[in-house]
Amino acid sequence: MILKRLMFLPLLGILLFNVTAMDAQCKSFAKKSCLPKLAPYINNGQLNTTIMTPGQSADMVMNFNSGQSYRIVVMCEGVLGTVEFQIADASGKILFKNKNGDEITDTWDFTVEQTTQLTLTVKVSDVVDKTQMNTEGCVSVLVGFKK
Repeated sequence: MILKRLMFLPLLGILLFNVTAMDAQCKSFAKKSCLPKLAPYINNGQLNTTIMTPGQSADMVMNFNSGQSYRIVVMCEGVLGTVEFQIADASGKILFKNKNGDEITDTWDFTVEQTTQLTLTVKVSDVVDKTQMNTEGCVSVLVGFKK
């Protein structure tokens, strides 16, 4: 029994190393590729990154303060193709979609009149080439504000 547990430890170490390496890769992607897109806005201090695969989606609830101007940047590594996102208020009303026909933007600038909670939904485009189905990459969401 103890021998089986000891054999499991190296495998666990390898898995933890891979997760840590991917997290570091995503943070590097966010800093190098996404952070510059916030300018002239100031980063709120958070680097929101995750590993996603084609067709996958995720929701993120965020708070925004009244009278403040914001920029949201949503980007993914090129290996994933494109990422679509939309912003909805607490009632579910869509306030913004980054895809308009064939046009896609990775930023949205807005001002909040009253403190509110918004839900950001991010979806990585479905894979076109079925040989790329197991592709995964980083998706980053950054929020900036103006003083």
